[in-house]
Amino acid sequence: KKCVKGVSVLIHCSQVSSASLQSPNPDEIWEPDCTVKKTLTRDKKIINEQGNVTWSHLQNHTDVVIGHFPLGLHTNWIDEESEKLIEPLYIAFFRDPFAQFVSAQLFWNKTMNWTFDEAVEAIKWKVL
Repeated sequence: KKCVKGVSVLIHCSQVSSASLQSPNPDEIWEPDCTVKKTLTRDKKIINEQGNVTWSHLQNHTDVVIGHFPLGLHTNWIDEESEKLIEPLYIAFFRDPFAQFVSAQLFWNKTMNWTFDEAVEAIKWKVL
C-alpha cells in the first residue's frame, strides 16, 4: 500500500504563540514568523514556495509536520473523515549538547571562511 500522507516542513515556529495555535479562524497566520518551508501534499504535489503557516494549509495538505514547534500544535487539527480532533504522536530527537554547540558555531560563522584548524581554535576559545 502506498503512503498517501501529506508532509510539511515548518521553520521558525518554536516561539509560535498559544493564541495562534488556539485560534478558531483557520486562515489566521501563526505568529511570530512561523513559516512553511516545503510541503508534499497528499496527492504528491510539491509546494516549494515558503509561506505563512495557517490551520487551513495544514488541514488541507498535511498529516505529518516536521520542525521545531511547541507541544499543542494539534490543538485545533480535525480529522476530516471522523470530524474529531486528531490524536497526535510527537517524536523528539535530542542532540548531544556539545555537538549541537559546535554545529551552531560553524553554521553562524560561515562568513568567516575558517579553515578546520581556525574553527577548532575559535570554538575552543569559547568553550574554555
